[in-house]
Amino acid sequence: MGFFGSLFDLSFRHFITPRMISLLFILSLIGVGLWALVMIVYGFTVGAGTGFLTFILALIFVVLGVLFSRLYLELVVVLFRIAENTGELVDQGKHQ
Repeated sequence: MGFFGSLFDLSFRHFITPRMISLLFILSLIGVGLWALVMIVYGFTVGAGTGFLTFILALIFVVLGVLFSRLYLELVVVLFRIAENTGELVDQGKHQ
């Protein structure tokens, strides 16, 4: 079943989230990067000292943002894999 077939699967037997997880991670990376860039530019418009401090803090928050984004998305993937594996076990139990 393709992406659009899964998208319109009214029985929800096929999940689309595991297929989209890479896209979601890329979007979160872009969001964190843009946020950091805006904060750094704003910091330097206020002053050089503030800009340098904002630059250091932005780097720390970028690392934390990427880390927490990755952890959250991995948790989502694990939950979907548990659901898929549980469904397979139920199907195997029905056929025995």
